[in-house]
Amino acid sequence: MIKRIVFKGEDMLYGNEQINPGTWALELKSDQREYLVGRSEKCDLRIKFPKAKKLGISKLHCILIKEEERIFVEDYPSSDLGTRVNEKMLAYNDCVPLNNNDTITLGFCTYKIEIEKK
Repeated sequence: MIKRIVFKGEDMLYGNEQINPGTWALELKSDQREYLVGRSEKCDLRIKFPKAKKLGISKLHCILIKEEERIFVEDYPSSDLGTRVNEKMLAYNDCVPLNNNDTITLGFCTYKIEIEKK
């Protein structure tokens, strides 16, 4: 059973400034299937750092979906710059599996995925 998903931010350059978009963890609940990811307070995984908006992270960016022992990601319709998994842009309504050590890019911010099991 998956207990937690960790988004580990990769360093990037923004103009002349070195930025790390942070490390964020999401504890999965046994009674919840879908989890919102983005900047909004409504999100289950809220990605909040000073330049998150400028770097293309939407208020509601993507949805993580728990299906038994798998996690899937779907781009949220309002995300302007989209969501990429392992550098492949998700099409509208695409739902793709996330695996340990995959990368997910939200706007211009890339995160390495760690899936922790019980």
